[in-house]
Amino acid sequence: MENPIDELQPINLPNEQKEVKVENFKSNSNLSYTLFFIGFFAIFMYVSQVYMTKYYQIEAKKSDILKLREKVEELSLENDRLSNIIEELKTPEGLEKLARKKLNLIRPGEKLIRWKK
Repeated sequence: MENPIDELQPINLPNEQKEVKVENFKSNSNLSYTLFFIGFFAIFMYVSQVYMTKYYQIEAKKSDILKLREKVEELSLENDRLSNIIEELKTPEGLEKLARKKLNLIRPGEKLIRWKK
């Protein structure tokens, strides 16, 4: 008995059909590259947008931190100034100075002189 595979003959297609298949393959390949590029570009744009959004948020926070540090420095100086006033008022001389200046008090035997402006 003969093997049926031995009887098979290759089919010869005309040259025009072979070229069409090659061209279709090339256009599919170009389409694949184009789709890959578009997909890659879309992903790149998305990542860039997320990155830039976060970057601007970080820069805004840095600006806020600088403003708060300036405010802390300002309040620290004000706190030091007020601490010095408190320390001065704890002494008898500081209390006397405040009483004379703000309340116009004088010691017994002293005279108060006011200058008109």
